[in-house]
Amino acid sequence: MKIKPLIITCLLFLACIARSQSQFSDFQEIAGKYLYKADSSSVLADEALHGKRYLVILFSASYCGPCKEYVKELKEIYTKKRGGENWEVVFVSTDKSQENMFAYMRDLDMPWLAAEYDPTPNLPKIRERYTGSESGIPRFVVINAEGVIVLQNGTYGKTFAGYERQAAFQKLRALIGKTKGPIVAKKEAPIVEKKKKPVSDVPSDADEISNNSSLRTRIAHDCYMLQEGELVRVAADVFEDTRLFVVYYSHITCGSCVPVTSKLNAWLESGKTPAGVSFVLAYRAEADNSELARYLDKSEIRFPALDTKWIQNLRSGDHSRGVIHPFYADCDEGVPRFRFFLADGIELDPTLYGAPSKYGGEILDQFTDLLPKMLK
Repeated sequence: MKIKPLIITCLLFLACIARSQSQFSDFQEIAGKYLYKADSSSVLADEALHGKRYLVILFSASYCGPCKEYVKELKEIYTKKRGGENWEVVFVSTDKSQENMFAYMRDLDMPWLAAEYDPTPNLPKIRERYTGSESGIPRFVVINAEGVIVLQNGTYGKTFAGYERQAAFQKLRALIGKTKGPIVAKKEAPIVEKKKKPVSDVPSDADEISNNSSLRTRIAHDCYMLQEGELVRVAADVFEDTRLFVVYYSHITCGSCVPVTSKLNAWLESGKTPAGVSFVLAYRAEADNSELARYLDKSEIRFPALDTKWIQNLRSGDHSRGVIHPFYADCDEGVPRFRFFLADGIELDPTLYGAPSKYGGEILDQFTDLLPKMLK
């Protein structure tokens, strides 16, 4: 009898079993061996998560008002980004009862599974492991197959409040957009690309973006967000699902901009932003992007901002960039104000939808009703 080949075969077999069981093992150890559908039927967690590269752990509940739109937007991403194939979502409920959890899943038609309802001790353990002291909802955490947290509500090592929902989902789209092919052991790719040149420079590949590019592509090409004090370029597909751009014009020396910006941040924090709407800052800079970075830090704006080089080029007579970025076509009008663009570049007049004006904070009071009208 050939014992050596038999031993090797057994060892390989056991290694395959161990490898398959290692996927999301930390989560399964806390959450349990079963996951549940909306009809309360169960499946083995190991089977449901087998072969997935990422797991999105969704914390939500039926009593949470902002959670409904949050879940709706996550569902759209789940459908468009092949959720259930290379990545999966598991709902962790903070509801008052198991019945409420299942009813909530049915009401929102959740296409994913839920962890076993267990307020104690599983829920506190899951929260402690993946969110630490952050217990607010809605929020999500993304882990890879080895159980390493790669995204926490949209940023590395930090958690975002509700008003940063847009940034959170943009980063989620960028992350799961890379989930092609089998699981391999490699370093996680970064979500955003840091500028290799000084922030005041136009990117060297600016000429690659032409008027034939979609507005989503043209805008994303030169949008930045502030992370740990530095401007970093947003992912190329952050506006992939955007149907309406809301452009906010502001400036660091504008006294009347301060209360409007604060009011805008509060509105975004309420979680009322409809799916398909993206906010962009068009900063009226007198200097380079270093001034923009200071303004983003001071104002606590958490949505993307356009590179100020475009407005500088327009003022110097270089109007070629103005066509590429129509948001800056009337860059020297008064601030604070808002403009609205469909994804095909058509500008919408807010007064035709019942808004009082595009200037100041009055229009903000209309956003909840105004933006859904513009999307139709």
